[in-house]
Amino acid sequence: MKVLKIIIIGSSFVLLALLGIVVWFFFSGGIFSDCETHEISRSKSPSGKYEAMVYIKGCGATTPSATIVALRQDEKVSAFEDIFIIEAAVSIDFEWTGPDQLKIFSPKIITNADIFRKEMNWQTVSIEYQ
Repeated sequence: MKVLKIIIIGSSFVLLALLGIVVWFFFSGGIFSDCETHEISRSKSPSGKYEAMVYIKGCGATTPSATIVALRQDEKVSAFEDIFIIEAAVSIDFEWTGPDQLKIFSPKIITNADIFRKEMNWQTVSIEYQ
């Protein structure tokens, strides 16, 4: 009986340790950090206050790629924030139509099911889609 108790307690510690390692890897990105980003285009607004970027993010063969449009206010201070995300590696173009107006051109083949984020405004920037 005492041997069985030692085996059960020992097995519990081993399982708990393995679970801890798996959780640590998951949250640290150790085994799930296969994502790559490829910048497609980048442009500053006419005022120079904002910058837009299109990039593609892929996380391996089992996850579809995403095409993303992102904005930031000041390249020295702020990071890009995603404003438009499509679950596909597609060609997206954009143009600044004013100091704080951005027009995004997306392919006609995109359906609402493919779109994960579609912001109409970001800070003081108004966003139009075509």
